[in-house]
Amino acid sequence: MALPLFNIGGLASGLDTSSMISSLIDVERIPVQQLLSRKSEMQATDSAWQNITTKLSSLRTALEAIQTSDDLDTLVSATSSNETAMTATPSGVATPSTTSFTIDQLAKNHQMASDTDFAGGTDLVGAGDFTITIGGSDHVVTADGTTTVNDLALAINNLDVGVTASVVSIDGTDYKLMLTGDDTGLANTFTTSSTIASLATTSIVQQGQDAELTIGSGGGALTLSRSSNTVTDLVDGITINLHETSSTAVTLTVGRDVDATVEAVNTFATELNSVLSTLGTYTNYDSTSGTGGLLVGDSTARGLMIDLRNALSSVVNDQNGDYAVSSSIGLSLNRDGTVDIDEATLRAAIEDDFGAVADLLTSAGTAATGISGAFDSVLDDAEGSGGKIARARDAWTSQIALIDDRIEILEDRIDRHEALLMKQFAALEVAMSSLSSQAAWLTSQLSAQTGSNS
Repeated sequence: MALPLFNIGGLASGLDTSSMISSLIDVERIPVQQLLSRKSEMQATDSAWQNITTKLSSLRTALEAIQTSDDLDTLVSATSSNETAMTATPSGVATPSTTSFTIDQLAKNHQMASDTDFAGGTDLVGAGDFTITIGGSDHVVTADGTTTVNDLALAINNLDVGVTASVVSIDGTDYKLMLTGDDTGLANTFTTSSTIASLATTSIVQQGQDAELTIGSGGGALTLSRSSNTVTDLVDGITINLHETSSTAVTLTVGRDVDATVEAVNTFATELNSVLSTLGTYTNYDSTSGTGGLLVGDSTARGLMIDLRNALSSVVNDQNGDYAVSSSIGLSLNRDGTVDIDEATLRAAIEDDFGAVADLLTSAGTAATGISGAFDSVLDDAEGSGGKIARARDAWTSQIALIDDRIEILEDRIDRHEALLMKQFAALEVAMSSLSSQAAWLTSQLSAQTGSNS
């Protein structure tokens, strides 16, 4: 605010000019306060839409867990009849199945050790080349007269060829250079050769080998080899971990994880209720108190609430007789417009006919819209840069910007008027001070004249 350089503040007139100016300016600021109040309401409305957007995002995340058949096919359990020998975990799309096999052999890393014993890692190995052959390729480390066992191990590790070298103590007195394959499996075995006298020969400590499994028995039995004890390609969507050999068959059972499926649907219903409850609060009008929510009367909010309810109640999957509508799997609308989930009904439906439930949830049937498809359409229409919510928020943002512009204009006008008032009152004080001085002079002259006449 621009203020005059000099302000005597009522010293001559005896008036509280600062208070007078402040009162006048307060009156002029009433329209600004009204605009600020309106802006605050608009910002609160925009925050309400932000909150709804966050709720819809959570609903979208919950919907994605049940959106396709593949999503539901990941909700399986994998159990082993002998967890000491084998365990399994779901890792992708899987279908219920039973597979039995014996674990004849575990996969192992290839290991070799120097035949020569060293007194320690600081012993010199001598000059020459040390060659590791793996995967059909030779990899050479060259030593000189200053190279120690530790130096050689480090140089081998720096080759980064899938073989790790270390110096190991045999009995606290004798040490050997140990070479270990980084990965298990027959394909990762290696050999060594050397022109270094102390490392001319090495011995196999552990032979690298594949894991071997046998499915069935007799002449038709299948023998399978895998390079790792972590098997991911035997049963689709299941990771098998082999722990020890077993002469008797171990059975892997893949089944529907009913609990996980129920939880996924329950999470979706919970997030849907959260959105509906939030919209209900914002659009509610209390006739008793005469107050309403931030979005009372807002057609976009009302329309979104109706669309979400219709998405649940309007789905009819005529491909599956027993489970054709949402209520048949335990999802229904309450009187207050929120969603009720009957877990017992849902669980029974999944156990009775998982395929039919999946079709209803995911729109797998050719004549079905599917619950997920219906909600996906509603969310697509509401979310995103061109969605209904974005358009609603853009309208509020534009109005807030107009209010900010109007406030700036009014504040500038008020500042200029305040400066003018202070200048005018200052001029008044100067004038009154001058008049007071003149009156005092006249009074003194008159007194002097009166005194001389007497």
